[in-house]
Amino acid sequence: MGLVLAACGFVPSARATPTTSAPAVQRVELAAGFYLLGKPAGYQPGDRPPLIVCLHETDTGAAAILEFWLALKTPVNMLLVAPEHHLPGWREADMPCLRAMVEHVNRHLTYDPQRVLLTGYSAGGAMAFHLVYAEGFPATAVAATANYVPPSVTAKMIAARRDVPVFYAVGERDINHDRMRSSIELLQAHVGSLTLLRPEIGHRLDPVVGQQAMDWFVQTITQQSLRQIDQAAHMQRTEDYAAGLALVEPIVSQYRWHPPEVVSRAEAVLADLERPGRQDVAKAEHLIQQGHLLPALELLRKLEDRYGASRLGAEIRDRRERLESNARVRSAEQSRRSAERDKAGQQALLHAQRLVANRQYELAKEQCRTILSAYPDTVAAVRAQTLLDQLRRAGK
Repeated sequence: MGLVLAACGFVPSARATPTTSAPAVQRVELAAGFYLLGKPAGYQPGDRPPLIVCLHETDTGAAAILEFWLALKTPVNMLLVAPEHHLPGWREADMPCLRAMVEHVNRHLTYDPQRVLLTGYSAGGAMAFHLVYAEGFPATAVAATANYVPPSVTAKMIAARRDVPVFYAVGERDINHDRMRSSIELLQAHVGSLTLLRPEIGHRLDPVVGQQAMDWFVQTITQQSLRQIDQAAHMQRTEDYAAGLALVEPIVSQYRWHPPEVVSRAEAVLADLERPGRQDVAKAEHLIQQGHLLPALELLRKLEDRYGASRLGAEIRDRRERLESNARVRSAEQSRRSAERDKAGQQALLHAQRLVANRQYELAKEQCRTILSAYPDTVAAVRAQTLLDQLRRAGK
């Protein structure tokens, strides 16, 4: 690949002062290097916050870029990681560390894979473009500042991932202005959603630009979540309750990691999706109280199929299992199944008798054998055996 994303006269980044609420930073050692990890307050295994992967410039390191992003304001707490390069500029030699970081994060941390921002400043921004377009890094959004698209990235590569939204900020007085102008044209032609920012600054890591990038990412994931919730609301109208709940329950259960407007909308749609089922569960409970255990059991089974693996579906399954463990229900179920088998066997026997009446003796004998196999220990089976014996004695 021959990848070298070194600075071309790049100046050191400006350091941002972290806020008092910034989480403690942990250094994670890898066989091929290390990365810095910033966990949000209260984060526990199983939580699914958004993930931000930050790539630093040539002249600083992971600590500076992580400090910068931790200082930005956001209504959503996020998980942040920042890998460290080996030599000045991001190079091909850094790929083992970056790949090991992705593997380690996926194995040891939990996050929302549908809300992953890959961001980089200067040479880190160029590497961000390389990672998402040439390496297939699983980002759902990219924010690159003060950089250009590296030669390793082609128009075809960008077009293949045009669904990934891009925030691209290039200062009007940046030293790589010509290369950046070409990058703007390339991204405008092939990215599906491009937000372009041209601040009146030179080549520097600007906190105002950083805040705009953060606000853009929050807005992007908010709109994405709201579209998902609207899709769930449509499924409620089409009575596809299980699919709709699968879209909104993860948001409600992970409410700490979503903007308030998203959570409130998800809670409202979840309530709409659950309402018909909870009303039917109340009907089942009323049937149980009235002693109509089998109709209640049948209703619960239908509801369980309708609500699937959702929270409500699990509650219905638990109620159905408890009802099935009732001795009266087991006895009634056995009696009902026996009656249903007797009825089905009688219908099959009637068909065999009609075949005999139509002189279709071979088909009649085959039907009798089917009854003996499918409905043993029933009156129909006894009569089928009698009919089969009669046909054999008659040479039919």
